[in-house]
Amino acid sequence: MPNSRKEYFHQFYLKNREKYIEKAKKRREEMKLASKTIPANCFRCQKDFFIKYVPYKKRYSLKNNWDYWTKNEENKEKKICNNCLVDLFKNHREEFKQSIPNLDRQQMLRYYLSEGCL
Repeated sequence: MPNSRKEYFHQFYLKNREKYIEKAKKRREEMKLASKTIPANCFRCQKDFFIKYVPYKKRYSLKNNWDYWTKNEENKEKKICNNCLVDLFKNHREEFKQSIPNLDRQQMLRYYLSEGCL
């Protein structure tokens, strides 16, 4: 039995050292991925932008995939930038409703705009 609290935590650390090292390595790798982005081209404005990696989901963000919003396989390769999503919602409301018929996705885009995610 350790004599002091400091000794107790030191022994605990030594027993679990490998586990801590593995966690640290995993965090470093996730941070490396988080700094990686995918270059993309917006199909509406033809400008280049980057799609960010989301570490806690362990995948790249879906908000810039046009097929994510439309749920249409024909749009699988199309990417849309944040500025065009905002413009579509604010200035082209009819096109927005026609392009994104799913009410859940419309509501999600409204939520993203209200929270400042775009």
